[in-house]
Formats: sequence, structure tokens, C-alpha cells
Amino acid sequence: MKTIPCLKSLAINSLISCIALTALVANAANITWTNAASGGWNTTSNWNPNSVPGPTDTAIITNAGVTVSLNGATTVGAIILGTNGAGTVTLALNSQTLSLNGPLTVNTSGSFTVDSALIGNTNAVLSGVIGWTVGSLGGVLTLAPGSTLNITTGNSHNLASLTFTNNGTVVWNNGTIQGGGTPPSLIINNGLWDAQSDWTWNNVYGGSGTIFNNVGTFRKSASTGGNTTFASGAIFNNTGKLDSQTSYIVLSGGGNFTGGTATNLVGFVYLNVGAFTINGTVTSTNVQLVGATLTGNNVISGGLNWIVGDWNSSTETIATNSILLITSGNNHNVGNCTITNNGTVAWNNGTIQGGGTPGTLVVNNGVWDAQSDWTWNNAYAGNGTTFNNNGTFRKSAGAGGNTTFAGGAIFNNTGKLDSQTNYIVLSGGGNFTGGTATNLVGFVYLNGGAFTFNGTVTSTNVQLAGAVLTGTNVISGGFNWIVGDWNNSTSETIATNSLLLITSANNHNIQNCTITNNGTVAWNNGTIQAGGTPGTLIINNGLWDMQSDQTINNAYSGNGAVFNNRGTVRKSGGVGIGSTYTLFAGGVVFNQLAGVIDTQNGTNGLELVFQGGGNFT
Repeated sequence: MKTIPCLKSLAINSLISCIALTALVANAANITWTNAASGGWNTTSNWNPNSVPGPTDTAIITNAGVTVSLNGATTVGAIILGTNGAGTVTLALNSQTLSLNGPLTVNTSGSFTVDSALIGNTNAVLSGVIGWTVGSLGGVLTLAPGSTLNITTGNSHNLASLTFTNNGTVVWNNGTIQGGGTPPSLIINNGLWDAQSDWTWNNVYGGSGTIFNNVGTFRKSASTGGNTTFASGAIFNNTGKLDSQTSYIVLSGGGNFTGGTATNLVGFVYLNVGAFTINGTVTSTNVQLVGATLTGNNVISGGLNWIVGDWNSSTETIATNSILLITSGNNHNVGNCTITNNGTVAWNNGTIQGGGTPGTLVVNNGVWDAQSDWTWNNAYAGNGTTFNNNGTFRKSAGAGGNTTFAGGAIFNNTGKLDSQTNYIVLSGGGNFTGGTATNLVGFVYLNGGAFTFNGTVTSTNVQLAGAVLTGTNVISGGFNWIVGDWNNSTSETIATNSLLLITSANNHNIQNCTITNNGTVAWNNGTIQAGGTPGTLIINNGLWDMQSDQTINNAYSGNGAVFNNRGTVRKSGGVGIGSTYTLFAGGVVFNQLAGVIDTQNGTNGLELVFQGGGNFT
């Protein structure tokens, strides 16, 4: 019983609402301008019936040659302006605000220009040719297909918190566009937005800024030598066509490129400030990263020019048949970044800075072409950089210096390491477990860190110059040992038809190392220091050619060294006068098992001296 009053109340409220809605619909009318002369909107005698069009009415103004001017802030249901015949019919805002609760249709003879304020409420669709010289657009507005909005004059054009959908053509010919506010200015461009001048879209109203979603075409078609700029706070998202036909489109508010294209090869797209994601948009190298940040998961399809800006903490993939240019002398930061190259990277200029935790990972399946003398360093420390070369890493040009992977930058090779000029300097260690490093013009310099060679075909232009060989190593092709330790390496094997050069007057340390020579060792210079526990073992099945007067000693003591000769030990060079000779010092046992000892040089002195004993069997 207690629920009956509530039911009655509900029924009464519903009835009142229904009556009010019926009255509202009933009061909606088409009201036509009848004054043959110009006049004010609020004069009832200018209309038929004699009533000023209201929030649910449609105002019809078709009288040729008349100008209808607003007298104050006006809200109307809809407007039909002009006909498709002759004679101009003008609706003038007269510094007032016009609010639309429905469509505004400007026919061929109609003339409507926003020079104060236009606000869209419900279903505010603009059809025809609309002008905008100064003032503001607000609320929710839609430009219909086949329609044009002309933005002209050097005044500011304000659209704080506007939601605008363009299904036609917007011609941005002049003036600054000022966005921002809370909620943000939201632009959905399904049609053509044509920037025909060098003006800026800024964020004067602050708040959440502007979000420009380009589904259609945003084009820069004209310029006097300047830029069309989206300033900080104006986010540009692209799934359509970004078409810079002249000068620059400068994006300084970040955004997402997740479809469509940005491929014009005449004008440039400048990613200047903010955070961008490029994943799905086909770009060209005229799209330039010049201070902005790439973030999230990115796929570069087509091309990109990286001038300056961070890739920190992102995932970057260069797609097949795509090119990344790395240019300018600025730092290029890749801390905690994962880079997969399936195309071509042309590293033309600038330091690359890696490292961090978890670190930088590069997987090169394509061509990484170092065209200058710059360094990949470990500026972000932590776990450093791991560069896995499965494709080709090439140094193709330079000004006489080196391309360097500094300490903390590990280089692992299973592909092609191709130094065509000067030096590729590796100072962070790595593993060479496949592929080649055979170029006979430029050099690969193992300068620091620990390396393993097992499966990569090398040449003597690959030089150990301060690094350490560790683990199990097989030298195939050639190798030049200038300086650096083989201490505690599990084993070193010089493969058949391969050449190891031992050069420079530095010490060459082989503590606790097992060396098997099936090719040729050309010992040209420097002391070999052996010994330790369990000691050094050398098995010579090939040619061990001593080309100078040097010593192999027992510097590391312990069990010393054993040299088992089953091939040829040759003395082919040296001074050979007086007390100058090649010495197997005390603690170095020499066993002649089945091979040849061949002394070819010297006339006045001893050539080979054995002080450690051995067996000649």
C-alpha cells in the first residue's frame, strides 16, 4: 500500500515530461525571412510567421541581396541560407554568438562567415562554403562532405574545447589556430585539411591541449619559406595521409602514427618535441626526428631520418626494404631500447649512447652501414649494449678515424663484419660464432673486453690489440695477434689453411692455455709468456714459423709449458748473429714427436735454443 503514492508520483512526472516534449515538438516550425530588405534577426515582422526563430525552429533565409544581422546571442534549431540561384544572401553574426541546435546549410547564393562566435550543440552540421576570419568555434561541429571551411586573415582563430569533425575540406590559409582547454580541443579530420601558409596551431587555452586525429589527408600545399607548426600541447595522431608538399610540417606535441602514409619526398615532416609512436604509417626519410622522443613499440616502414632525439625505453623495428638515416653530430640515445633492423641503417653521423637496465639490445638482420668515424658508447651504464649482428655490419666511409664500440658495448657476430676503410674498433667483448670478417682493406680491432672466436671466418686484418680471447676458440682464415691475453682460454685452434700472425714487441700471454695449430703460425715479434697450473700446452700439427729472435718463457711458473711438434717448426728470420736467437726457455718442454725442425737463417750464431728439456722421438 505504501508504494502507491510513489507510483502515482512517477506516473505524474512521466505525464508532465511527455506533455512538455509534445509541446516542444509541436512548437518547432519553419520560419521564413520575408523582408525584401536587410534587417535584424530579432525583429518579428521580418519573419513569417511573425516570430523570431527559436531553439527548435528552422530559419529559412533565401531573399536575394539581403543581409540578416544578429541583434544578440542567438540559439536556433537550424538555418537554411540562400538558394542555388543568383543573388547573395548573407547571414552576419554582427559580433554576436550563434548557437546551433541543428544543421546550418549554406547554399550556392548564401554567404556566412564566422567573425565572432559559432557554437554547435546538437547535430550541428555545417554544409556549403563557410568562412572563418576571426573569433571562435565551440561545442560540437561537423563539416559535411563536399563542404568547405575557409580559414582566412592573420587573426587568431579560437577553438577552446571544440569537437570538430571534418568530412569535407578545410583550407587553412591564414592566421593562428588557438586550441586547448578541458576537455581538449578534438579534431577528427576525415577529409582534407590543407595548410596553405606558415602558421601555428598552439595551446593558448592550456588544459588538455589539442588532439588532432588525421584519418583523411593533412596537407601543406603552400609556403613562403616557413613552417606549419603544431606547438607543444597539440597532439597529432595519424592513420591517414600526412602530405608535406613544401617546407616543413613541424609537430611539437607528440602523437601516434599508426596507419596511412607520410611519404612525400619534397616537403618535410619534423618530429620536433613530445613523444611519438610510429607503427603502421609508411614514412620516408623526409620524416625527421629532430628532438622528439620515440616511445612504445615502433615499426619504421619506408624511411626515417634520425637527427636528434631519444629512443630510450622503446622498441624499434626497421622493416624490410626500409631505411633509417642517423645524421647530425648530436647524441642519439638508445638507453634500454630494443632495436631490430631488417632493412638498412645508414649511420652517417653522431654518437650512439646505449646501456641502462635492462640495457640496450640490437638485432641486426639487415645492413648496418657506418659511414663515418663515431662511437657507440655506454653512457647509460647498467647492462650496457648487446649488438647481435646476423646480417652485415659495414664501415663504408670515414675521414681517417674509427667506428668504435666502447667498453660496455658487446658485439656478437654470426653474420658479416665488413670493414672497407680504416678500423672497426670493438672494446666491449663479444662472441664470433659464425659468418665472416674477411675484408682485406679495412681492419677489425679487438681493443678491449673478452672475445670468443668459433665459427667466424676471419682474415689477418682482424687484430687482437688489447682484448682477451676466452673460452673455446677456432681461428679460421686469419688473425693478427698484436697484444692481449689468451690466459685461461679453454683452447685455441688455428684451423687448416688458416694463418695466425703474432706481431709487435708486446708480450703475448698464454697462461693455462691449450693451443692447437693445424695451419700456420707466423711468430714475427714479441715474447710469448706461458706456464701456470695446469700449464700451457701447444700442439703444432702445421707450420710454426719463427720470423725473428724472440723467446717463449715460463713467466707464469706452475707446471710450465709443453710444446709438442708433429708438424714443422721453422726458423725463417732473425738477426742470427752472436747471442741472438729464438729461445725456448727453462720450464718450456719441447717434444719433437713426428715433425720437422727447420732452421733457415743465421750464419754466425745459434738459431734455436732449448733450455727446458724434452723428447726427440
